[in-house]
Amino acid sequence: MAQPVLQGKTKVSGIKLEQKRILRLLEVLLQGAGGHLKRWTTAQLHQTVLEQCDLKEKDYTLNQIRYDLRKIRLHGLIERISRSHAYRFTQRGQKLALLLIQLRKRIYGPIAFGTLRHRPNKDQMPDSTFERVYHKIDQAFDEAIELLAA
Repeated sequence: MAQPVLQGKTKVSGIKLEQKRILRLLEVLLQGAGGHLKRWTTAQLHQTVLEQCDLKEKDYTLNQIRYDLRKIRLHGLIERISRSHAYRFTQRGQKLALLLIQLRKRIYGPIAFGTLRHRPNKDQMPDSTFERVYHKIDQAFDEAIELLAA
């Protein structure tokens, strides 16, 4: 995924862990859209990213979100639903998005910035299958980090 892809004669750069914009967008899509982008227009998605990430319009423009959506589509993380303007995660895309977000939050982020980020409350009962899986992945990363530290 870090490698650029070609669309016609246009080269689109790869997706990397240090790209906060892409990872913020993926996290909002996973949380808010539940894997189905049907209910989102680009403008609604843009507003949601701004609100959830406490950003200003000048920090993340509508053109930037359009570019980022195009980038994740060309890398195969989302696909267009035929005969509509709606998108959804591919099976591979949802798994990779979860992995990228967890790697960024749990490993890359703390190493790069020297601080630990907010972590899910283990006492909270997740409402959906997706949230339960997200918490299981979070717990598995805890165990992996403990093994690496030993």
